[in-house]
Amino acid sequence: MYKNALKAIPALVAALVLSACGGGGGGSDSSASNPTQPANPAGALPYQVQGTAPVVTGVAGKLAVLFAPATLGANGLSQGGTLYNTADAPLASFATYAQTGGYTTIAGSDTASVTLAQPGVIADVNGYGGFISVGRWSKSSDSSGGTYNVNQGAPYAIGNPLTLTAGTGTLNCTRYFNTAPTAVNGNVGQGTLNSATATLDLSTLTLTNLAFNASIGSDQSYAFTSASASLNGMSSGNGATFITRVMGSDVNAPLVAVAYGTSAPTSGDINGLVVLSCTKPV
Repeated sequence: MYKNALKAIPALVAALVLSACGGGGGGSDSSASNPTQPANPAGALPYQVQGTAPVVTGVAGKLAVLFAPATLGANGLSQGGTLYNTADAPLASFATYAQTGGYTTIAGSDTASVTLAQPGVIADVNGYGGFISVGRWSKSSDSSGGTYNVNQGAPYAIGNPLTLTAGTGTLNCTRYFNTAPTAVNGNVGQGTLNSATATLDLSTLTLTNLAFNASIGSDQSYAFTSASASLNGMSSGNGATFITRVMGSDVNAPLVAVAYGTSAPTSGDINGLVVLSCTKPV
């Protein structure tokens, strides 16, 4: 009996060595091969990021941010939720996941921030130049008490702060980046923003002639409009709410992030976010 036990010891030691080295089965330790990913004993990544974007560099340690809750609807924030809309958010308070450019912590001020819970999905990530980035938190919850299933989401736009001064003329604004429109009740799958246009009136510093078109669930090519929306503020009317924030890198070609909420005929309240690129008419 003892002889058989002694014979088994070398084999057991060899098995332990192979296991520690990742051998014996052709496997590998993902945390060792990719040290930028946080450890997760359950085997699933803390965040699933859909898309990539350059991390926004900020200006003098500050970022412009528009973060809208998953509850944003036609009547604004009547259902509650956290809204950040500022050009003075501290860059140091923001956090991204690995090298994806998907933001996991977003700040509204030096004392207020919100973090996406693990595990979670950061959908619709896109951006350009280190001065604009968009995304949508989904299938998770956050530290402010927001919760959302895979069909819902809290969209954000993060960019370099940009200050416009009143002038003359107008700029044509068209869709640059956007998140997918989602239903507040989460009962239908995410939709598609078909188009989004507006005019930036430089004399009054307002958006005018807003015309959006979205498809979601049974509501195909649903149009919602507004005659005007204040820059860097919230405007409601005509069955829709628009929240705007100027950002970007060029005062002659500004970007305007617009979070919207409206009520579709069958899907109910829906929301999303689009960044408009505004340029001089040709």
